[in-house]
Amino acid sequence: RAELKRASIGEGDYHRIPAILGTHLDMHALHLSGFVARGQHANSVGCAWSHFVVWAGIARRAVESRSVLVLEDDAILKPGFVEKASAMLRRCEAMQYDICSITWYRHLTQPHCIRPLPGGDGAHGDVH
Repeated sequence: RAELKRASIGEGDYHRIPAILGTHLDMHALHLSGFVARGQHANSVGCAWSHFVVWAGIARRAVESRSVLVLEDDAILKPGFVEKASAMLRRCEAMQYDICSITWYRHLTQPHCIRPLPGGDGAHGDVH
């Protein structure tokens, strides 16, 4: 919250979503259901499930031409972040991407799924 405040993002401009804790999951039942492969760590499953819940919530409330920015709880926002992120999101909207990922770990992303947006500043859009 301190990072959001420092970036001049007000309380009414964001919604914090609680994480799903892996320690609260019944891993045995999830494995038996086929939802989780054997050997997956509960914390990893909780993290992935948390991300799924966020994206599912966005999809349920999708409104034409409304962008949503998802940040991890440990994100550090540099000065000028809001302006730069807003410009990237406008470019994504103009290119009619369904998903635009702003990330520093581009080397972990499957290259056949995405392509960089013009400008070379870390934004990617899905290829459709």
